[in-house]
Amino acid sequence: MPTSALLRKFRDRDPLVVVIAIIIEYPHGRDRDHDNDNDNDNDLRRSQDIRTAALVDPDYGGLQRVRGGVMRAVEIHIATGTQALARLAAGAAVLDAEEQARAARLRVAADRTMYRAAHVLLRRALSRQGPYAPAQWRFVRGAQGRPEIDTTACPDAGSLRFNLAHTPALVCCALVQGRPVGIDAECRRPMQDARAIAERFFAVEEAAAVAASGSPGSAAEAATFRALWTLKEAYIKALGRGLTMGLDGFAFRLVDGPPARIELHIGDDAAHPTAHPRAHWRCALLRVDGERCTLAVALLAAEGGRLQAFLHGSGSSQPAVPQAAPPGLDLAASTPGVELSSIHYA
Repeated sequence: MPTSALLRKFRDRDPLVVVIAIIIEYPHGRDRDHDNDNDNDNDLRRSQDIRTAALVDPDYGGLQRVRGGVMRAVEIHIATGTQALARLAAGAAVLDAEEQARAARLRVAADRTMYRAAHVLLRRALSRQGPYAPAQWRFVRGAQGRPEIDTTACPDAGSLRFNLAHTPALVCCALVQGRPVGIDAECRRPMQDARAIAERFFAVEEAAAVAASGSPGSAAEAATFRALWTLKEAYIKALGRGLTMGLDGFAFRLVDGPPARIELHIGDDAAHPTAHPRAHWRCALLRVDGERCTLAVALLAAEGGRLQAFLHGSGSSQPAVPQAAPPGLDLAASTPGVELSSIHYA
């Protein structure tokens, strides 16, 4: 994001629009019980949904649906590169009228592609977990403008929660059952003003960490800024408040490593909008293609969790395949109790 646009967002306190998809597997996930009749009805509906989806979105079959729609993980869906985004955007027929209109209003072609790709990715990820085809999902805006599943139109979605993020050449989303979740992404770019932005908007200790990381305008300084920025964005998105709550009332610290340990420090300000202890928050910082892009996810989960990542863009319509140690994605930092358990190509 250009610095001028970044400063306008801070100045106006507008929520930051972002798109990424992630799922964290819980070691103590809950299964829903179904009787035989419900199982038969659900299986029939799933098969009908998949056939419908194949007509509207021929690539939908590349993601296997989780039986019963009960998530035991936080799932991260990531698409990176112009070809992967173009392939996703080509499936934009699944978007609803509001999404189509919002995409059309974007003046730059690359922005239209990025928006469409992000929302197609989200719908396909949701359909992996829920009983609806990608085109059937409907959304509403929450009290702070945060997109949520319209449970009136999609009553069988349960307590499925999601968050989106996008940055040039990368889109992503995170999904989880019944937990607040936030995700953010930033790709590497030259930054001459990282220190000035941190001093103005970050907590004092974070601004000091940026200043100590390297000379002004250096790659090291920009990398530290990106790490803290994405963590802060993911956290306030999980809270559902956006930049309206400010960025200096809480702080992240990266300790030791690699991978580094993430520490969250919440100020004593009574206006800080969370009743949850900082120890209940689980955060992770991931790198895509080395240092090219940085992703952060924040989740309210006292018991901890595991991340499952799905990398989109292979062009294959085959089911997602787990990889033992695939290149291009690694866990750079996390709070205790979080691990990257598996990576799949979709």
